[in-house]
Order: sequence, then structure tokens, then C-alpha cells
Amino acid sequence: DSSQTEPFNLALRWTPGPGRVLNGSYRFNRNNEDPLPGSAGELKQFDVSGQWPVAPRWTMLGRWNYSLADRKTLEAVVGVEYNADCWSLRVAAQRLTTTSETTTTSVYAQIELNGLARFGTSPLDLMRRSVPGYQQSNDPTISSKFLSPTKALSETRLPDRRLHQKTPRTGISRNSTKTTLRFANAATV
Repeated sequence: DSSQTEPFNLALRWTPGPGRVLNGSYRFNRNNEDPLPGSAGELKQFDVSGQWPVAPRWTMLGRWNYSLADRKTLEAVVGVEYNADCWSLRVAAQRLTTTSETTTTSVYAQIELNGLARFGTSPLDLMRRSVPGYQQSNDPTISSKFLSPTKALSETRLPDRRLHQKTPRTGISRNSTKTTLRFANAATV
């Protein structure tokens, strides 16, 4: 049968913490039917996107969707967010291929007074659609310590120095994973 389709999709996502995500995917679809005039008859695309804090209060995000069969960028998105705790700024630009010969470019900018109002053309839908796993930098469920590019040394958890420490008089031995109670044998004369 000459009208077979062979689809193949591979996608990977790495999310090491809130506000940090990297995505990559590859799509392949071979259609053995006669392709449309000017069409390659195959779909071969890769798509990479991500969101990452780059400095305190600053987060970058982007996406690049490229067609290997057509040798052109289908969509490119770049954005930046600034979170000043009580207000946020988002700016994003998108270049989208609309037809085989035409591309459009859009720029979005928004200022948000957290919990009160947003002003400007919202890039939030574009950011959510372009970067799977995207989270706003001013999301109240994300602690600001997760959005700094590196953890401060003072935030690093130190090991418990009281491992296997015996408490006087009670015979209780403490371990970081469990507490054991020991009874001593008492002899009477």
C-alpha cells in the first residue's frame, strides 16, 4: 500500500527545580503518498525550549522550532522576566513562519503589579505554549531562592553532627533516620 504513514516522536524534559526547565523533541513523519507541489512529503522537525534563571530576579526563556526537511525556522521565541517581588516585567519576541514565503514578528511587553493588575500585551499565553513546564517568576508557590541562578552557600544543608549521639540517663540513641530506645539490665543483690 503506497499510502502509509510512518510517525516517530521523541521528547525529553528536564526540570531540576521550580522555574527551571529544558525541553527537546524530534518529530518525524514520512508520508509515502504523492506530496503536495512544493512540499517535501516528510516532516522532520526538532524543537528545543527552556526557562532558566540567569541572575537574581532575572529569568530567560526561549524556543526554537526548526524544519530539517524545509531547512528553515518555523518558530523562534525569546523572552525575559524581571521579578521585583511586588511587581514584574515580561518581554517576549516571536518570529513565526506563516506560509512558505512569509514570516511575522511580534513583540509583547507587560508590567504586572503582583496580585493587583497587569498592563500591556500579555506574553503569558505565548510563554506557556512555547515552553512546556513554564512557570511565572512571580508565582507565589515558587520561593525566590529557587529562582536564583545558584544556591547560596548558607542555604546548603549541612549533615547532622549528632549522629549516634547518646543522651545521658535515658539510654536513648539518636540516629538521623531513626530513634532507638535501649533498656539496661539491672541486677539486684
